[in-house]
Amino acid sequence: MEEIKQSHGNTLFGLMKEVFNWYPSDYPAAERKLLFKLDLSILIFACLCYQTNISNAYVSGLKEDFGLYGNELNYFNVCYYVAYVVFQVPGMLLMSRPRLARWLLPTLEILWGICTFAQSRVTNVQQLYACRFLVGMLEAPVFAGTHFILGSWYSGPELFKRAGTWFMCNALGTMVSGYLQAAAYTNLSGVGGMPGWR
Repeated sequence: MEEIKQSHGNTLFGLMKEVFNWYPSDYPAAERKLLFKLDLSILIFACLCYQTNISNAYVSGLKEDFGLYGNELNYFNVCYYVAYVVFQVPGMLLMSRPRLARWLLPTLEILWGICTFAQSRVTNVQQLYACRFLVGMLEAPVFAGTHFILGSWYSGPELFKRAGTWFMCNALGTMVSGYLQAAAYTNLSGVGGMPGWR
């Protein structure tokens, strides 16, 4: 910490330079290249894979299509979060097994995507409850697993920048998903015989 204060001073510019210096010049060229490759593979994947969109679908026509005028949106979230909480510990226990860890997150992401797309084909609210439960179960180890993977590949000074970026991308993904849902509802409603919320 003393070295940082001495080299950058106590200025705002010095702080900004330290925060946004992702590939420090004092690292060997091979290490900077490895960090860049890790950012391209691990960080981009992590930033793009984590968001939920049921509330946007609910206000974009799901409620009217299924006649949901009670607490169904809350029940959708309850199904999701019960599975999310229950399966987080078993998911992390599986993630700690070296032979499984390599394939667990990618497999869960693929299955999560299939279940997410399956929600567009449900015909009644009970099927949607089941899909929400499965999505929560498959997404449960992603949050802690992402930190596990980031912590396995990055050192302390590198990790806080990448983890912070991942947290910002989660919020940005939630924000952008609303705009994407609005665009899909406006421009794709009726295409393929499907309502825009699907």
